[in-house]
Amino acid sequence: MILSGTEQKNEQDSPAFLDVEARLNLVVGTEASTPAAESASESTAEEIRESGDNSVAPELTSDPGSRTFRPHLIVVFLLFSLIVSALMQSGDWEHYKYMPDKAIADVWQADDFGSQEHRQRTLRALSLAARRGSCRAWTGIGYLYATGLPQDLPRSKQAYERAIRAGDPVAMHNLALDYETGVYGPVCGIGSSRESAPYFEKALKLYERAAKEKNHPPSMLALSYFYRRDVPGVPADKKKAFYWAKRSAESGYVNAYPVLASYYESGIGVEKDVKKAVRWLERASETGTDQSTVHLGTIYFYGYNVPVDYRKAFDYFSLSSDPASRNFLGRMYENGLGAAKNNARAREMYESAVANGSAEGHLRLGLLNLKEGKGTRGALNDEMVVGFVSLKEEAESTGEGWTCYLLAHCYEHGYGVEKNMAEAVRWYQKGALKNQLEAIVELKKLGKPVPESESVTGGRFETTGYLMPFE
Repeated sequence: MILSGTEQKNEQDSPAFLDVEARLNLVVGTEASTPAAESASESTAEEIRESGDNSVAPELTSDPGSRTFRPHLIVVFLLFSLIVSALMQSGDWEHYKYMPDKAIADVWQADDFGSQEHRQRTLRALSLAARRGSCRAWTGIGYLYATGLPQDLPRSKQAYERAIRAGDPVAMHNLALDYETGVYGPVCGIGSSRESAPYFEKALKLYERAAKEKNHPPSMLALSYFYRRDVPGVPADKKKAFYWAKRSAESGYVNAYPVLASYYESGIGVEKDVKKAVRWLERASETGTDQSTVHLGTIYFYGYNVPVDYRKAFDYFSLSSDPASRNFLGRMYENGLGAAKNNARAREMYESAVANGSAEGHLRLGLLNLKEGKGTRGALNDEMVVGFVSLKEEAESTGEGWTCYLLAHCYEHGYGVEKNMAEAVRWYQKGALKNQLEAIVELKKLGKPVPESESVTGGRFETTGYLMPFE
């Protein structure tokens, strides 16, 4: 409704209008501008000056607590600005953004994290942080629901998606892994049906976003695994596989070191270069990666594209606590390779391997007993039988190359089982599929066909695994 000039003036002079305008002036800290308000203000001020009573209207007096200039507040504000600027320049701002409450990390990493009570306590802490705007807290909630609180996959996915919208690469990685491993659809992997393709594509997009936009090393390694395989929706690309493994390793992601080494060793996406492979294995070994230490030992033990060096092999095996290294050390003591011959020390090494669940350790103990004339039934002595049975179970469940080779060796020589050359060849070929050099050598000796290695054709299904939000 449009008012005339007279009507507007009458409304401005009304008590209701003056009351509203006065309240607005209190908010913005200005004097009333209407004639009526100015007259009232001057009259009131004159009365106060004449009476000398400062308690009547303290807002019009010189009370230090009212409208007083406070320079120390400006100093505090400037100091706060400098601290924020320093944090942003040092990169710590991201840390505070993702983890506004350090107590969350402390709760997350406590010793009793596996208990249901602790996980519930952690969930409550994460929920508070999420409400304060922490995207990493949403990732933690997604992780807890994915791994069992008990498990609630819809809530897990919703939490991850909240964190992804805020740009958290760990959430991108973990949700991608769920798509990749069939949590929200058909189980993905080598030989997956076309039904898996949409889930692989979703996983690939999330990994790429984390790797390209956030420079996230675990997602770079996940991309390398992706491109090494040939799966529905994502054709194999060995050069891309090598590129992302190299990016991940050069970013300092320790898990990528042995992967990049294997690419150089086998010539996956790059020309073979054993020296570079050894260099990356050494870097992995320096970080305490047992498998890389054992692998370095085997390179020098067998002379894989380098001169055989038993002393170096012995030194690397001695650095590792892996049962495989114990078995190698036992063989070296037993045969005087890189160390003085000592059957007693060999037996100690084999027994140490057996104590750590090594099926090969049983087999090696059985062979040592056979050599020393201990036990009964020759090659079918108790240790060998136990070793054979354990190897067969392990080979059938895991298909690991070295285990397949040892099982074939048992069938060929009758260790713990009756000789069976057909079975020996079959298991040697399974070992060769995993690029097990010893199995390939044995097949060539027997004049049998050697299948193309899966590690070169991209047949192995590997993932980077779930990432803990607050590690």
